[in-house]
Amino acid sequence: DPNAAYHLFCTEYCGPGHSNMNRRVFVLARVAFDEWLTKQSRWIEEIPDDELYFKAGPKIFARCSNCHSLDGSPATGPTWKDLWQRTKDGTTEFTDGSRLADLIGPGKEYATPEDYLRDSIYNPGRHLVKPYTNAMPTFKGQLNDRMVDAVIAMIKRVDEFDAKGNWKNATTK
Repeated sequence: DPNAAYHLFCTEYCGPGHSNMNRRVFVLARVAFDEWLTKQSRWIEEIPDDELYFKAGPKIFARCSNCHSLDGSPATGPTWKDLWQRTKDGTTEFTDGSRLADLIGPGKEYATPEDYLRDSIYNPGRHLVKPYTNAMPTFKGQLNDRMVDAVIAMIKRVDEFDAKGNWKNATTK
């Protein structure tokens, strides 16, 4: 059937949230699938810049949520709660004893706090936040710059999201 739907379940325990690893899979005719695939590859281009953080941010955060929390809960990687403040202030301490404040500013490794966050996503092992290890994979080639812009914008406004990444103001827009 060219429009059939099937339930797909993960068959291998592969980490936290395993019981939620299920989806409904639709079988489409080739032409319909090609149209869907084109639309999916451009989904982020359809979102206006001022809506990027609350429309694209949570969708991308779903990939980050296995290792990062939004509410301060301990996880494999640093929480996003107050991350923007710590980044802006440069108070983040690295495993080598250096501080982020030493790396941000004119003539330094990062011109802006946003540049540091972007590099942390693309090159996560460059500066390891104390006390974490180099567990994060690079997202270079997986997230484009606009997607990273959405993540950074969400980090800046993390207080507008609940612990699961749902935008609290969803009913107003």
